[in-house]
Amino acid sequence: SHAVARSLFCAFEAGMAVALDKPIRIVKLDDSKLPLHLQDRQSVDVYRLMQRKPWLTQADAVLDACITAIAGGSA
Repeated sequence: SHAVARSLFCAFEAGMAVALDKPIRIVKLDDSKLPLHLQDRQSVDVYRLMQRKPWLTQADAVLDACITAIAGGSA
């Protein structure tokens, strides 16, 4: 989200995860761009998911996106 993009702590945590080769699961909550160090990673976009599945509430779409990200898929 835009808030994550502005957060120094989130950037530090993501950078450490990349440096330590930890698995990273990205769920995009809005139209913000991913930071440069994460742009090569696959992400699940909640907005696009809601367009494909209009019957989902926003909360259900976020949950679906998180499950998809953990399972290793893309939406």
